[in-house]
Amino acid sequence: MAGEKIALSPQDITIPSTGPNSTVTLEAFCGTAACNLQYFAVGSNAKVGSIDTTFGPQTRFHANGVPGTAIVIVKDDAGNMAFTKVTVVQTSLR
Repeated sequence: MAGEKIALSPQDITIPSTGPNSTVTLEAFCGTAACNLQYFAVGSNAKVGSIDTTFGPQTRFHANGVPGTAIVIVKDDAGNMAFTKVTVVQTSLR
């Protein structure tokens, strides 16, 4: 239905390119009990990162060691969409 919306959380997050915090769990919420959610990831560079799964209420974005930006989009069967921006920054060397 056109009036039902979906949301994706967190929004506009920054993670390091490597290390224990280089993965983030993304969770989608929709207005119906039975919504089929599908994820897509578009990166500024193909090596910026990837998602674990393309279907379901959650996916995990993993940075692949390369700085850049990825847009993760979630879409339901009604065509409603939401997105989040994941910025991957170079892990500092100490």
